[in-house]
Amino acid sequence: MEIIYSPLYSSEPNPIEKLWLYIKQNILRNKVYNTIALLESTLRKFITPLFHYDTTYLTYY
Repeated sequence: MEIIYSPLYSSEPNPIEKLWLYIKQNILRNKVYNTIALLESTLRKFITPLFHYDTTYLTYY
């Protein structure tokens, strides 16, 4: 077993960080959702199309 050290924060090896950043900047920023169901449906509208597109623009891979 070998320990591999990585930077504390590095978005390139952790592509989900780019997705969370986009969600925080474009979906959650300065918005109030009155119910969890409304927040969930908004997130689903954004996330569902990602399964149909090439996500290399988010991951650099």
